[in-house]
Amino acid sequence: MPRIGVCLFAVVLAGVALGQPKENPEAFTFDPKPTTLQPPLPIWWNVAVSPDGATIVTAHGLERGGEWWVWDAKTGAVTAKVAEPNVVRFVCFSPDGSLVATANFDNAVRIYDAKTHKLIAYGHQATGGHTGGVNAIAFSADGALLASAGLDKTARVWNVAEAVARHRGAEGNPTVSIPPRIVFEGFEQSVYSVALSPDGKKLVTGGQDGSVRLERVADDPCGIGPLAHVQRQGRAIGCELGPAGRLKPQRYAKHVSIERYGPLHIAHVDNRIADAH
Repeated sequence: MPRIGVCLFAVVLAGVALGQPKENPEAFTFDPKPTTLQPPLPIWWNVAVSPDGATIVTAHGLERGGEWWVWDAKTGAVTAKVAEPNVVRFVCFSPDGSLVATANFDNAVRIYDAKTHKLIAYGHQATGGHTGGVNAIAFSADGALLASAGLDKTARVWNVAEAVARHRGAEGNPTVSIPPRIVFEGFEQSVYSVALSPDGKKLVTGGQDGSVRLERVADDPCGIGPLAHVQRQGRAIGCELGPAGRLKPQRYAKHVSIERYGPLHIAHVDNRIADAH
């Protein structure tokens, strides 16, 4: 056979050996069910430490629902996991450490016994609570009140002391539902953070639009409107109301807004904005 013919024959054989596609290729099959190589990790939203420093609680979002975990601060071991219907966005201890409160994206706030993890009380949409997820919560200094900030553009104050009394006074200590004591409305966007003054008479909120508002906590369930309002760029994702008693000679209450991408802002308020840095 001529040398050229031999080369062409070799090329054809090489093409077949390398698996050139046929004129009518057969369809390949695969398993349509995915295999999970690693379970999805929980989202960590928030952490709180008990007043005595012995216990840590963390808030989590899972692939389905949410949990808050209890940790031994000394050993670093998880001692309990408490499931909730949706993402647990925020968790905090009462000032005396006897209660744990949670904020959930199922629009509810929940109050637990910190030792037994038993659900004592909850407030939700059906009882006049938030109509959107709850972003943050904070106790008053005496633990009697709980403030909450919501995606529904409202802040609310709940009477925890009354709920605990009802729970302990009823036969069998059942879980009780609670309505909000006060509802604060009029926010342009979602409320991201909240705090109560030590005496429980003032409320400060931080909003998605960067606004920080100081409100008076009154017996009127509709509130009385803001005492002051600070507008900043960015998001006010954290706020704190300082001890007004220390500032009484200046007749000021101090509140702080912490923005995710900006500096720390401090404003002194006396029914008006005195200064802002």
